[in-house]
Amino acid sequence: DGTFTALQDNLPKALESVPIETIWRWEHCMICRVDAYWEGLQAKEAQITMKQFSLRGCASHQRIPELVALAIDD
Repeated sequence: DGTFTALQDNLPKALESVPIETIWRWEHCMICRVDAYWEGLQAKEAQITMKQFSLRGCASHQRIPELVALAIDD
């Protein structure tokens, strides 16, 4: 019904229905997006930057992509 009370009742149920890993991935994506916009990038540029630093770029948890390593070194 759109009231604050309804939100308080429904939010815990909604969060319990989503795996925590999904929430972590969404949070990571949003942090990267905000950082890209903070740096002054436009939407398309921000999207390209996000893909470069995507978690999918890591083939293993034991290594990081070269672009990330270079960014850390700077």
